[in-house]
Amino acid sequence: FRCASRAAEREYRQEIEESRIADSPVMLPAISMDKVFVPQTNTTVTDSDIKPEVQYSSVVEATPLRGEEAIVVPERDASSYFKDVSDIAVPKNIGFDFEEATPKDMFKAIDNPTISTEDAKNMRRRAEELLKRQDIDAIYMPLPTGLHREWVIKALKAGKHIYVEKSIARTYEDAREMVALAKSKGLALMEGYMFRYHAQHKKVFELLDSGVVGEIRQFSASFGFPPLALDNFRYDPEIGGGALMDCAGYTVSASLFILQQRLCVKAADIFYNEKGTSLYGSAFLQGEKKVSASISFGFDNFYQCNYAIWGSLGRIYLRKAFTPKVNEVTIVRLELPSGIQEYEIPADNHFIHAFEEFYRIIFSAEKDKCYNLILEQSEILNEIERISKLA
Repeated sequence: FRCASRAAEREYRQEIEESRIADSPVMLPAISMDKVFVPQTNTTVTDSDIKPEVQYSSVVEATPLRGEEAIVVPERDASSYFKDVSDIAVPKNIGFDFEEATPKDMFKAIDNPTISTEDAKNMRRRAEELLKRQDIDAIYMPLPTGLHREWVIKALKAGKHIYVEKSIARTYEDAREMVALAKSKGLALMEGYMFRYHAQHKKVFELLDSGVVGEIRQFSASFGFPPLALDNFRYDPEIGGGALMDCAGYTVSASLFILQQRLCVKAADIFYNEKGTSLYGSAFLQGEKKVSASISFGFDNFYQCNYAIWGSLGRIYLRKAFTPKVNEVTIVRLELPSGIQEYEIPADNHFIHAFEEFYRIIFSAEKDKCYNLILEQSEILNEIERISKLA
């Protein structure tokens, strides 16, 4: 559903350089029957034809989803994601000035059904036509959080399984509505916290299960980065921008992931700019098993991407907990009274593992697992916002 352009990619890459976050690949749209199509960002798109056909210049083979696949491949080094790559397939244009449009322009166009321009109408019509296609079983939705409710509900009503970028919903009520609809139709609905599927966390759980750090006493997580360009859509509260729905979600998800228990928000503080966008904050979460979590997040911070597990006998620390590059060796640090030991974890692709889990969930009876995670996550984020505004 995301309309990617060369202008958008340039803007995103500039943000990466400025904020030192070269961790997440640019996610581009791809849909197909029995193959995965990867749009080329260096293709000039000028044709106003909005038909859903693709122009074949190449193909990336992938395991079919009941013979019909709908998936997205990160644009960078796509060959590393699939074994047999011949070339790339380029989708036709959907009637938009891709060269000049910014991501915000495109998101606004999709979000506003009454917008007067023909281009915006074409974009909405294109998206709605895709949902009607019987050869598509699943949708990857990387729209900003503020646009999720409308399009997730439309996709679910069309009978599509959906992998949704985080955060899935601006409010707990919206999350409940989406989950209830997915559940009633027996459809997979998964929130895209890809970091959970990186091999480094398997090592963390191995150490915890061994008892080497004793009982967990406290968990802490931080995720934040330097300011982005002021006109970046992540600062726009109208489409769900802000640090709370962005980087805070990682720290909440990590707290639930590691502690494996229900958490309630006991304290929270968020700083907002004059536009009402959350820029940075922190929160204290209490677990039902008397274990607490302390989280911090921000768009206006020195770069941090870590979590720590403080036990009765030792401590585990991950410096690059959330966004390791697919070719990056990560370190799990174990601190004990006897000394420090560092475990090197080979480069791993958590994006692919997340999609593999999504694929598995589609055919499994474990969809409730994803539903429950969505509801827990959304409820905590909403409570952080509510409590922070009481001060």
